[in-house]
Amino acid sequence: MKKIAIIGGKRSGKTSIAEIVIGHFAKLGLSIGTLKHIHHFGFTIDREGSDTWRYRRAGAKVVAYFSPSEAGVMVGVDREPESIEEALKLFDGLKVDLLIIEGFHKLIAKRPDIGKIIAFKDLSDLEERVKGAERPIIALCTFNEEISLKRQGGLKFLVLPRDKDELIEALEAFMRSP
Repeated sequence: MKKIAIIGGKRSGKTSIAEIVIGHFAKLGLSIGTLKHIHHFGFTIDREGSDTWRYRRAGAKVVAYFSPSEAGVMVGVDREPESIEEALKLFDGLKVDLLIIEGFHKLIAKRPDIGKIIAFKDLSDLEERVKGAERPIIALCTFNEEISLKRQGGLKFLVLPRDKDELIEALEAFMRSP
């Protein structure tokens, strides 16, 4: 399973970049998984009063559900993962060709097995995001057209959506790499 992390600050375009990446590789027939870090304490996808919420409130640590269109597993946790391996255990037994990770900057920044796309709003934001991020860095992406012709560390700043094809080329090169 190849892993690509999209890291950046709030409202830097991470989710929009993820949609581009997922859309491209899904059209090629790859099985895509996503892993998102949510910083909001107490966040749950469950709804208060639903059956699954009631099971969890009663003490169930794991709640699984099936419907005609999806299946899911909710696992109660006491803390955030201390390593990316701990988070990746959620994918054990699932056939995923490509995993898109949004966030988890501290856990993936130094990992040579995870390709990184750095999303940034402006040059000071880029400086902050690049700190500690080690190769492979696939692309530096922004939606800010005012800084379109700059480069850093041999990588051109890609302005999306205009430079979408260049992002796709860089992603495909990463996917072909050993």
